[in-house]
Amino acid sequence: MNRLKTKIAIACLGLASASFAVDEYLPIGQGAWEIDVGYAGTKGTGGYDANGDKQDVVGSPMTNAVPLQVKYGVMAGMDLELYVPVVSNNTDAGGKAGVDRPELALKYSNADWKTFGAYLNVVLPVGLSDYSSNPAPGTAVGLGGVYADQFSPEFRLVGQASYQYSLPSGDNKNSDVFTLFAKPEYVWNAQTGTYLGLKVNAFTEGKSNGVAKGDDGYLFTVLPGLNFKQDDKISYEVNLPVTLMGKNQSATVGIWGSVYFTL
Repeated sequence: MNRLKTKIAIACLGLASASFAVDEYLPIGQGAWEIDVGYAGTKGTGGYDANGDKQDVVGSPMTNAVPLQVKYGVMAGMDLELYVPVVSNNTDAGGKAGVDRPELALKYSNADWKTFGAYLNVVLPVGLSDYSSNPAPGTAVGLGGVYADQFSPEFRLVGQASYQYSLPSGDNKNSDVFTLFAKPEYVWNAQTGTYLGLKVNAFTEGKSNGVAKGDDGYLFTVLPGLNFKQDDKISYEVNLPVTLMGKNQSATVGIWGSVYFTL
């Protein structure tokens, strides 16, 4: 049970931070700035074993994160994105608190690609407070693509596919992660849209102190959500991620929200 609790703490953190990392949207315009301020709260509700059966969890693990993302339109079709998460885990989730590893991404699209974009993402080996050591923060590199199209005045679709490779850090190595994410959305009016996000993550096995973690597996998550555009400068998004099934990973429920400021 202790191992299950530890895995849930790790997965809570992963969900709370990765849910705000490189997002599923196309690059912003040249010379524009966007500042995104969010909150992600994730509660562990159990764990999926090697057979995909859900097991109970000891205690009540909870992770709270306040993520900050800044984007700048470097040139037509290209932006630079910086993401920094401030994270706090309760005692049942491991008790770690501080600034987790920042991420730096370059995202690109052009007129010929129209609804598609691609990005390169680097997770930097830097952390503050409890995330500065034990274990030492590792580096990861990600490649991905994004998609956005409006098929009618009432329906639009946003999507993302990515692969993140974690470099070994001493005797430790985080899982590599494959992600597929689709967000079909019904547009009620010029300001409001509701969606049902569907996300699939597949994980390779990581290592801790040279020992395999036994965390290779998958997660299937649904994210019902809402978009609201106040005006051309401010918009909001909120969703409620819930894991439905998985293998060697944690079952969680959460809330995620962000305010987008365009300058």
